[in-house]
Amino acid sequence: MIDFKYFDYKKFENNAYALYEPVIDCFLILHDSLEYITKLKYILSSRYVLHIVQINLADNFLSSNIDNLCCENWSLSNRSDIDFKSLTNEGNNTVIAKSLCYTPFDDSKYNIVKEKEWTVFCLYWLLFLGINGAHGYSQIDLFLNDFLNLNELGLDSNSSLVNDQLRKDILRALYFGRNLNDTEKEIEELIKDLKLPFYYEQRHQHG
Repeated sequence: MIDFKYFDYKKFENNAYALYEPVIDCFLILHDSLEYITKLKYILSSRYVLHIVQINLADNFLSSNIDNLCCENWSLSNRSDIDFKSLTNEGNNTVIAKSLCYTPFDDSKYNIVKEKEWTVFCLYWLLFLGINGAHGYSQIDLFLNDFLNLNELGLDSNSSLVNDQLRKDILRALYFGRNLNDTEKEIEELIKDLKLPFYYEQRHQHG
């Protein structure tokens, strides 16, 4: 995982939010921004039903014990606090983990690395696009409708390189994508005429 070209290793000293996958009872990815972890959840909603859990307030949280290299080996003690009927985690539905449970993942039954790589890949492109809100709304339908063209709702972007249509095309590719290599090629084709920032070129060459 650490050699995956879209992976950016970091420790989580303060805020730490996880996307929890209830079927296999583990965290798929961590991030320190609730805004980005929420948007990532929405992008991934075509593949998984995930739930947002704040883990840094758990009574046994240590940044040295959990990160994106090993988060699939952790769960939360208070699964019963999750509203499994909710598909959006809107409002105050983000669950605060009371304790973190070390539950080593059995990778002989499920290819968790491929799933984690997909979530890291999607997060990379959300960060690249600078998605930072939906004009005061956080509902999943508003976020998805914007780039699925069900209605006209704008999202702010911090990237001056990406026009609105290109941004929507990239988000659609992520939402509907099933194979990482195919989706990567699709996005590469979309952005081939852009002059990319140095950080993207440098990291991409390492692949």
